[in-house]
Amino acid sequence: MCGEEGEDAQLPAISTVGECAYINFKEVNGKEGWECQWCGLSFKPRHATRAMRHVLKLKGGDIAICKAVISARYRDRYQALYDRQFTRVDSKRKSDEIIRDSVTEQQEAAVQSLLDTRKQPGVSGLRKLPHSFSSSHVASASGGAARSSSSTSLQGQRSVSTMHRSYIRRSNDATVEMAIADFFHCENIPDAVVESSRFKRLISEE
Repeated sequence: MCGEEGEDAQLPAISTVGECAYINFKEVNGKEGWECQWCGLSFKPRHATRAMRHVLKLKGGDIAICKAVISARYRDRYQALYDRQFTRVDSKRKSDEIIRDSVTEQQEAAVQSLLDTRKQPGVSGLRKLPHSFSSSHVASASGGAARSSSSTSLQGQRSVSTMHRSYIRRSNDATVEMAIADFFHCENIPDAVVESSRFKRLISEE
């Protein structure tokens, strides 16, 4: 069985599992694959993560575990590589989450600012309308004008519903508009792109 010399020597770190002499990336039945020279099994396609799980005897991941006895120093080497890769992936995931949250926060603030500049008379109190309307309706009903109050209630509810739909639509439009503007600015996309017929068709699709 092949391997590095010096059974008692500490093995140097590897950056990929393919650097280990016991993992041989090669063609398997005419396709790219790999062979575990611990147990002698071959697999396809070529997949470093599955090879790592195989020699570490980690179940799952669409790969059978290695049934051979792997020496402790090789296990330590594989585990160290696996830990480094996992830490790197986890760090990148956390970094992506921080960036995504930051972008979301900035865009939401920009959207609110954009909506504030476009407010129409009566829009600012829109979110409180359902509550205030419900209170006035109860007071009216207690006065004894049940049928008239019911009709007024339905009309008022339709009005509130229409205004809320309008507010939501404007909010959604502003969100999309700000996301596009932020993307153009951060990715240094030329302003002339907005004149493209393809871009105009893209943003006009619902």
